[in-house]
Amino acid sequence: MTDAGAKDQGLGRSGPRHAALPAGPESARTGVLGKRCERPFAMTMLSVLNGPNLNLLGEREPEIYGSTTLDSIRQSCEAFCATLGAELDFFQSNHEGDLVDRIQAARQSAQAIVINPAGLSFHSVPLFDALKIFPGPIVELHISNIHARDALHRHSILSRAATGVVCGLGPYGYIVAIQAALQMLDALPESLPEPIRVGPR
Repeated sequence: MTDAGAKDQGLGRSGPRHAALPAGPESARTGVLGKRCERPFAMTMLSVLNGPNLNLLGEREPEIYGSTTLDSIRQSCEAFCATLGAELDFFQSNHEGDLVDRIQAARQSAQAIVINPAGLSFHSVPLFDALKIFPGPIVELHISNIHARDALHRHSILSRAATGVVCGLGPYGYIVAIQAALQMLDALPESLPEPIRVGPR
């Protein structure tokens, strides 16, 4: 996982960012780097968004993306979130506007976003602008290692709006991204070992 917080003319993110949401039934907790994060929901809600053609995972270019289907990924993500006591909204669309609508809606319903923008990674200014106004952590996710791909699939403009990037881990990257998002929110269960829940200090 790499930090994608490099500043670009004031448009990017610098380091982990946490939701500044309205106070709710749960009190504020201190997240990573000592920042405060308000928790208005009984359970942490994550929005996992998937871009164009990911509905064809398992069929499309298996030599790059593997044979695992998006439905299998969804089931695994749901099981992982249930284990960690978190809720999950898992969504895929081939249409840019649908994803923009979901990001905007997530400002009121979710505390973190995990997004695999797929082909929109490399040119979508509307997605970039929508992600910039989301107040919580954003983990950008790619199944393949885009840095080792051809020039067309190598440079994501959305990384400047993300808190961090996970790429090249295959479908398991979804699990890593979810864990990272929950860790940024200080929302991993206390029962987990400290090296997993907190990490290096």
